Amino acid sequence: HRHYVLTALTDDPQGEYADPVPVDPEHDRYAIDGSVLEMPDGRLYFMWADDGIMIAPMRDPTLVEGPRVRIAQGSEPWERGWRPGPDGEWIPADGYWIEAPEALIRDDRIFVVYSAGHSATPHYYLGLLTLTGSDPLDPASWTKHPEPLFGPYEGPDGVVYTPGHNSFTVSPDGNEDWLVYHGK
Repeated sequence: HRHYVLTALTDDPQGEYADPVPVDPEHDRYAIDGSVLEMPDGRLYFMWADDGIMIAPMRDPTLVEGPRVRIAQGSEPWERGWRPGPDGEWIPADGYWIEAPEALIRDDRIFVVYSAGHSATPHYYLGLLTLTGSDPLDPASWTKHPEPLFGPYEGPDGVVYTPGHNSFTVSPDGNEDWLVYHGK
C-alpha cells in the first residue's frame, strides 16, 4: 500500500525501465489509489487515499514535494464503511471509507470524483468534490457535494452494482466524456 513510479529509459513502451522509486518518500504509510491532478496552469498535484482524500504538490510528474493535506474525510451516511450483520444483511461499520480520487477538468473547473462505501459490499458510490476556492492545498477551497453522483441502481433500465473506483476518458470522436468504473 505505497505508490511507486517506473521511468522509461527509452521511447519504446516495451523497452527498459529504471527501478521503481517512491512517488512520496516521506509518506511511508498506508496510501492507495494515487492519481495526478494537472491544473489548467500546469501545476501538478498527487492525490491518494489515507483516511480520507489527500493531496500534495509535485516537483515533477514523478515526485511529491511539499505539504501533504487532507482535503476530504467521510461524513455522509453513504460514505460509511459496511460489514455483514448477524442475519447476513449489510450494516454500517463504525467508520467511513472514501478513496480513489480522480480529477475531471472542464472549462477550467476542477472536480475530483472519489469512491465511498467499499467495493466488497453492495454499498459503493461515487462522490464529488469541486474546487470552489483558489488553492487546491486549502481544504476550505473544496466543496463536497452531500449526495453521491452515482451509486447502486436496480430498475427497469437495468442494474448497476457497486460502481467503484473510476477514471475518465474521452470518446473516440472527442464529443463525449466517458466514465469507466469497476464493479463487483
